[in-house]
Amino acid sequence: MTWEIWIAIISMIGALTSIAVIIIRPFIRFSASISELNSTIKGLSEKIQVLIQNSEKQEVQLLYHEKQLDNHEYRIKTSEEKIKLLEEKDRT
Repeated sequence: MTWEIWIAIISMIGALTSIAVIIIRPFIRFSASISELNSTIKGLSEKIQVLIQNSEKQEVQLLYHEKQLDNHEYRIKTSEEKIKLLEEKDRT
């Protein structure tokens, strides 16, 4: 083989290497970005689950307090009615 053939082979190898780097580098960056996004989404998903659990607990507490308020309102209403009846009875 002559030196011209060796130069051609080396040039082709260099060109193919350059092309491979040009093509592969964006895929590597893209893969890294996708990995970062996956970890971010996983973290957000876990936080959303915690928020949902807290929301469910708060809903249960709100329902409990609502029942307590209804009970207090009923008791106040009946007490007021009794007071009104007693006042009417005292007038007569």
